[in-house]
Amino acid sequence: MTEEQTKIKLTRAYELRDFEISHYWKRAQYFWGFIAVIYAGFFATVLSLEEKASNFSFVLIICSVGCVFSFAWYLVNRGSKMWQEHWEEIINQFEKEIDRELYSIPPNVKSGFFNSGKFSVSRVNIVVSFLVFVSWFGLWVFTVYKYSSSFDEYVIVGLFTIISLFLVYFFGRSKRVKS
Repeated sequence: MTEEQTKIKLTRAYELRDFEISHYWKRAQYFWGFIAVIYAGFFATVLSLEEKASNFSFVLIICSVGCVFSFAWYLVNRGSKMWQEHWEEIINQFEKEIDRELYSIPPNVKSGFFNSGKFSVSRVNIVVSFLVFVSWFGLWVFTVYKYSSSFDEYVIVGLFTIISLFLVYFFGRSKRVKS
């Protein structure tokens, strides 16, 4: 490959990495929007349960939807991070070919509590999305503990939730990437 061809491919790799990053944040906004609505629905339904004796199955269903959406968000974040790192590796390889190793130079900045920090924004988002998933699971357990009147209700909704999580995990895997 000529140096000119490498430069063209390098430019395209930069563009694709930027594309992945911009879409990463669009996906995050999409999931945050849905999850915020689901949280609002959960708390509105719990408050209505406190005022009158209603069927708590609705709260369990809302928790299940929250679990599924937050788990999907966590997986999407991980997938986005994988593609971002994929394009960064390609950029590093092409930069080496033309002796222009700019991207692989680590930042030399002062890190401190009120200064910049050596954190990965996307990795922090992955952790937050996982914690949101854990919070939905906790709310599910809390709901069963507080409002449970029938074993059948939470077993059925729990099985639906577990099946949904497995479906998202196994059918959401990329076919292009080797495990």
